[in-house]
Amino acid sequence: MYRRFLSLFVPTMLVLGVVLYLLHRMQAQDVERKLGYAQWRAVYSAQGAVDSALSGVVADLRYLADRAALSGPPRLEASTERRHLANDYLAFAARKRVYDQIRYLNRAGREVVRVNFDGGHPSIVPDDQLQDKSGRYYVRRGLALKPGQIYVSAFDLNTEHGKIERPFKPTIRFVAPVVDAHAAKRGIVVFNYLGAGLLAAVQQEIGFGNQMWLVNRRGFWLHGPVPADEWGFMLSDRRRRTMAYRYPRVWHTVTSKQAGALHTRRGWFTFMRISPETDVPQGRYWIVVSYLPPREVAAHLVPLRDWYLKLFGAATLILGATVWAFARLIGRWREAETETGRAHKRYADVINNLNVGIYRKTVGSEGRFLEVNDALVQMFEAGSRAELMSHPVSDLHLDPAARQAFSDRVMELGAVTGEEMEMRTLHGRRFWARQSAVARVDGTTDDVILDGVIADITAHRDAELALRDSEARFRGLLETAPDGIVIVNREGRIDLVNSQAEQLFGYSRTELVGCLVELLVPERLRGVHVHRRTDYWKQPVARSLGQRRELFARRRDGSEFPIEVSLSPHLTEAEHVVVASVRDLTERRKAEVEIRNLNAELGRHGAELEVLNKELESFSYSVSHDLRAPLRAIDGFSQALLEDYGQALDTTARDYLRRVRAGVQRMGELIDDLLRLSRVTRAELNREAVDLSALAGDVVSELSSADPGRQIECAIAPGLQTQGDRRLLRVALKNLLSNAWKFTAGRSDGRVEFGAEQNDGEPVYFVRDNGAGFDMAYVDKLFGAFQRLHDVREFPGSGIGLATVKRAVLKHGGRVWAEGRVGCGATFFFTL
Repeated sequence: MYRRFLSLFVPTMLVLGVVLYLLHRMQAQDVERKLGYAQWRAVYSAQGAVDSALSGVVADLRYLADRAALSGPPRLEASTERRHLANDYLAFAARKRVYDQIRYLNRAGREVVRVNFDGGHPSIVPDDQLQDKSGRYYVRRGLALKPGQIYVSAFDLNTEHGKIERPFKPTIRFVAPVVDAHAAKRGIVVFNYLGAGLLAAVQQEIGFGNQMWLVNRRGFWLHGPVPADEWGFMLSDRRRRTMAYRYPRVWHTVTSKQAGALHTRRGWFTFMRISPETDVPQGRYWIVVSYLPPREVAAHLVPLRDWYLKLFGAATLILGATVWAFARLIGRWREAETETGRAHKRYADVINNLNVGIYRKTVGSEGRFLEVNDALVQMFEAGSRAELMSHPVSDLHLDPAARQAFSDRVMELGAVTGEEMEMRTLHGRRFWARQSAVARVDGTTDDVILDGVIADITAHRDAELALRDSEARFRGLLETAPDGIVIVNREGRIDLVNSQAEQLFGYSRTELVGCLVELLVPERLRGVHVHRRTDYWKQPVARSLGQRRELFARRRDGSEFPIEVSLSPHLTEAEHVVVASVRDLTERRKAEVEIRNLNAELGRHGAELEVLNKELESFSYSVSHDLRAPLRAIDGFSQALLEDYGQALDTTARDYLRRVRAGVQRMGELIDDLLRLSRVTRAELNREAVDLSALAGDVVSELSSADPGRQIECAIAPGLQTQGDRRLLRVALKNLLSNAWKFTAGRSDGRVEFGAEQNDGEPVYFVRDNGAGFDMAYVDKLFGAFQRLHDVREFPGSGIGLATVKRAVLKHGGRVWAEGRVGCGATFFFTL
């Protein structure tokens, strides 16, 4: 069954797992595509924002450069011309509001005009504050430009007088040459573009939990995940402030491609290069990076994975149940096949394996069985199917009229279900049956036949009757209780009593119900009882009263009698009551007096018995001594005859003398065994800690020394400890192990084992051998004196050993028994 289930379930689960995995991968890939698309869209949007911002600045720069070229370059000494140009720049800066500085520098790199956008208001820098910028990189780059070219710097921090302005002003410098009509270069126009707006535009392009970074070509963050790491090229520990240091593997990929995406365990990175250069290809670029942290990726993928895991778990349970049911269905279908053909085999096995009787019979005054199953044969106690089918159906019904009425209803209705009737077996035993049948027409003979089911419901009916009887007994339990039952509420008033209480106290129920329970207490104790009753409800627990001290109750006639009371509280939300079971101890007190008298008399008998035992012991020794003397004489004279006159005697006479000597010696052994058995029986038990394993080892050593030629395997369980009489336990073990040693003499692979096992928490010791064994039919004779199950010529002995073992075990309050099979060994068990 389990193998079939696994053969169906495992492949199906593999297919289901693959399908769900593929579906999960498809949806996960779809989610990943959406996340990747969102990141690419954010990158493109950021690129567009940068390009849009830069293109506007370039247009502004070309406009001012062309305007300066048309108006002619101002001379440093012509203050009026410079003032007009400064006013134009001032108006331009006020309108645009994105330029921190607008400057005009001559060919020597000296500022001619500068407008600053400080504090949100543009202002013209006085002449005395104009600076020489010829040493700055962007000035050198700008002066080297050809007509029409524009230089755009990377992000930088603005410096004034050699110091970085605080707070930081991220700046992009745009430079355009000013050329007159004759293509002569007159100077340059420089914009300090405020990059904070551009960075804000980049940061706005986020979605799906991603972050937007802007990195320069050396890996420094212009806008990054940690504000402290931005503008790291201006800080002392600048190497640690780079993306190349934080994400070396990602940075290697970013610097090797123009654009791309990389999925790592540290997150998803989508990047694209943005070149701030316009007309001068100097290899300067920025990198815009969309970063999706692992927790954001998990936030989109883990719920989908968890949903599929739950779906897989639910599908596993459903599929497992379905496959289990299907496997069981297949198993039952296969079990229903028979050896005579699949079609007939399914039908025959199903019919014969049912617990109910199945039949097919004809319709008529008697009716005949056409087919029956084995259950029906057993139900009607027939020897075979043929025997049952040879009897008319009418013989099996006690009421022919009921049988005929059942058949008529089946013919009329087509089917009748669950009709009960009384039937009888072929041997006359009656039983109740539930019968169902359907009528159909045989397609071969066109005869109407009945297919039916008969179930023996005798046990069911008996169970119903027993249940009704049990309910009646339960209802009468209170009345039939041997003790008087008195139910008292918390106020101490009697709610209910049984008939035994009525007889016990002499009151009727109507007189007791509603009265205080102190009515049943002697008057001298009522005050104390009220106090004790009140204390009882403080801690209501089941308890028994009257066992250690005497309690008395009062009958209606005023007489008092000793009682024993058991209290059982019953606490519910509706009421608190206590059930008191009252037992009259008058007869017990009388019995106790009688027991004390009997114990005293028993003591006297015990003393007399002790005297008799001593006399019996003296008698046993006397008999032993008196018997041994003639036996020794017979044995001695027989030996003398053989030695002195053996030559004069014929073979038969010598054989007779040898038999006489053997009988005398066996008689002596029997006397010794009887004395040992008597000593075991009379021995006083002296309990102490005994190591049974050590005792068994000593006995086995003695047996090996006495019979050194035997090759036998002896196994003794270590550490078997008990409390008992060491001498008696040694006698018991010696007899059991000697028997095992003796009865394995005929085996070359003889084995003797001594050990213990647990049976309901009690240690059971055993001695086991693989010797001759015995027939369990004679197990009751094993432990009797002089009882033997083997020929003395094959296995010598007196039959006293096991009787001695039994006496020793009984002295310890234990029991002894044996199990065995002829030729397969025996096991002797005992407890202490």
